[in-house]
Amino acid sequence: MTSGHGLAQLQITPYDRLPEIPESYKSVYEEGLPAWGKMLYLYPVNLNEINRLFETYRAEHPGTENALTRYYQIWRQQVEVYAAPDGNIKLPDLNVLRKRMLKLQIESKRRLKGVTVTPGSWSFLGPVETHWLNTSGSHDSRASCPWQANIYALDVAPSDHQIIYCGSETGYLNKTTDMGRHWQLMAPQYYFGAIRAIAVDPENENIVYIASGEQIHKSTDGGQTWVPLLTGGLTFKTDRLRIDPQNPLKVIAAANTGVYITRDGGAAWSQKFSEYAYDVEVNPGDTDKIYALTATADGYFALAFSEDGGDTFTHVPEFPGDLQNHSGGLLAVTPANPDLLFAVMLTKNGDHTPCLYKGALNQGGWTWSRIATGKTDDFQMNNGQGYFDLILAVSPTNAQQILVGTTTLFKSTDGGAHFSAVGGYRGSFPIHPDIQDVKMLSNGETWVSTDGGMNLTTDFFTTSDQYYVRVNGLHGSDMWGFDQGWNEDLVVGGRYHNGNTAIASPC
Repeated sequence: MTSGHGLAQLQITPYDRLPEIPESYKSVYEEGLPAWGKMLYLYPVNLNEINRLFETYRAEHPGTENALTRYYQIWRQQVEVYAAPDGNIKLPDLNVLRKRMLKLQIESKRRLKGVTVTPGSWSFLGPVETHWLNTSGSHDSRASCPWQANIYALDVAPSDHQIIYCGSETGYLNKTTDMGRHWQLMAPQYYFGAIRAIAVDPENENIVYIASGEQIHKSTDGGQTWVPLLTGGLTFKTDRLRIDPQNPLKVIAAANTGVYITRDGGAAWSQKFSEYAYDVEVNPGDTDKIYALTATADGYFALAFSEDGGDTFTHVPEFPGDLQNHSGGLLAVTPANPDLLFAVMLTKNGDHTPCLYKGALNQGGWTWSRIATGKTDDFQMNNGQGYFDLILAVSPTNAQQILVGTTTLFKSTDGGAHFSAVGGYRGSFPIHPDIQDVKMLSNGETWVSTDGGMNLTTDFFTTSDQYYVRVNGLHGSDMWGFDQGWNEDLVVGGRYHNGNTAIASPC
């Protein structure tokens, strides 16, 4: 069979179960989708057919980017490995594939302890740091440009803010010990896959957890070596990781099959809620209270709430029940007001409108209010490319300061009544479009990762002299093609997300 025409639509198909395909990036099925889009919800399909329809669509709709076009490009990259020349797709046995990946990861720790670069090994050529194009002919050093590598996830060590870990779409883990002035590639021979979430132990900056594919990984030596934690047959695709600040052995994962918790540092995991979980947060004033933003079977957003440390979860009945899920959402909490909970949701409502809500917990009851509606003058954010480029954060010292974004980053200084564009496709700061992750610190520093790399502000994106591009040594550029000069002193290549680059040998 070569095509899935005439079959019923499936939100998740067998193709989507491949470990490296993030199901959270896939928007909810709609009848108005183009023909190629509808095929993503069928099984089986022919890769040549769907790709032909997609390329025709792109030619007729140049510049169109949304959740489904982004998902398709990731989907195609993973599926084409298993496609025959005629376009028929033969998926591998997933259990065999998982065992093979697990074996490689377990064995890599032994190899990493003795890594040496031999003459036959690969070494990093670049780009080490991307700079703005020199159009003036000046010999002065050019400023660093945040068009380096797509960084999916980051975390700052709570015990030492100089130490930051960040992970790329291409599966590279970077670490800095000097606030991003220099980055070092960690564990180059360990296979992560695209790094979806990072969490650093609140007391020990050497203990780090990473989520990628269907696995969660742990390091106890500052990222030098890693071990996979899901080794007993249990697997799930994690999008967010949180560590209990009062009990670092307790880690919570928001995953495609629900909420999972470990209480022993990752040795054993148990499922605590079974709905699709886009995000989890821990109440900073009472860590027994845990929140999860979920998607119900009938296509609506819901909030699951635990008051016993995650042993049990129940839906919050006061949470808005009329918000139809389009492509995911996120939560945010703040120590400035521990009983406030913020939620941004990319909805089908209206004309696919993002909505920002605030909930207040008071004596066991909730009060919810919509504080911003997307695609309005006061909040111009749209659904962008869905969960792929969605962030939300609230300042830990000032609940009036909010950051939220998809393709463009927006900020509010009045609790969400008004938002202004910071950077991306609009705004005064040269931030690469597609906002991937954010971390706001109590000392006023804010880190933002994008499709282009790492950005730092020390004054909440107020002045340009307190904004810094931090991509020096950042690994993870996705090179789609390159070639070398005739005398081998120049290499030119094209990077996915980040444009062309040239690397010259020193004179």
